[in-house]
Amino acid sequence: MDDYRESEASRRASGWTYAPDPPDPPNPEAAGISELHTILFDAPPPAGEDPEKTKWRIMTMLKGLKAAQNEEALAALQQIAALSTSNAQAPAAPITQSQAVAATPPPPMAGRLGQVLSWIANTISIVVLVGGGLFVIAADSRPPDVHDPPAEFVAVAVLILAAGIWGVGRAMRYVLTGPRH
Repeated sequence: MDDYRESEASRRASGWTYAPDPPDPPNPEAAGISELHTILFDAPPPAGEDPEKTKWRIMTMLKGLKAAQNEEALAALQQIAALSTSNAQAPAAPITQSQAVAATPPPPMAGRLGQVLSWIANTISIVVLVGGGLFVIAADSRPPDVHDPPAEFVAVAVLILAAGIWGVGRAMRYVLTGPRH
């Protein structure tokens, strides 16, 4: 009989055995979670604990730390508001968390939009300068015509137009990103 047609019983009788199951592949996420647990709690996770349970314990601790940090920041804002009021004025009302959130700067999306619009305006002003320069060079190289504007006038107009476009781009960037960028 061929090997593939033998029955299970004859295989066992001949001493043939199946290969053992390969070991489970290592789980790099579980190793990282275990290392993070050791850092946060100064002890490794309990032996045999499910990595998901360890992950839940870590996330719970981090959420608690974030809440404590928010409370500390709110208390600091209230102290600053109390110190900034003068003695002649009535004491300032305590700052609520919604007021603290409202005082935060706008999201960075507006800043990125300001940067993009500024670069677009810079590109347009460069194109205007190059185009105007080519026009002035071409006007100087051909014989004068009655209908051609003077080259000096065109050069000054191109410079003013390019400076205006550049200024508008800078203004959009300033409005959208603020003075720090």
